[in-house]
Amino acid sequence: MVLLIFTIALGADYGYRCLRPPLTKEEAIARAKVRLARYSQSSDMKEAMTLPDVTFQPNNKVWLVTFVGQKCKVILIVDRCHGDDVGSTNACAG
Repeated sequence: MVLLIFTIALGADYGYRCLRPPLTKEEAIARAKVRLARYSQSSDMKEAMTLPDVTFQPNNKVWLVTFVGQKCKVILIVDRCHGDDVGSTNACAG
């Protein structure tokens, strides 16, 4: 019985996150800014960043949000279904 309830809860969570339309560009940028702030604190990154590029990949329904500083470049993967992650960094060590 507990396993059945757990399975239903997981299915409902998946359906709520993954079966809805992808994030809008504005939602993706807002989430990316929050993720960048957390990443900046954890990596002791002191550089100011600008937002030069936001690209949607329709095949996997993710946004690639690129932030660039003078020496550092961070690409964030923003996805409603699987969450957000730092996709790549270049020269961002504190």
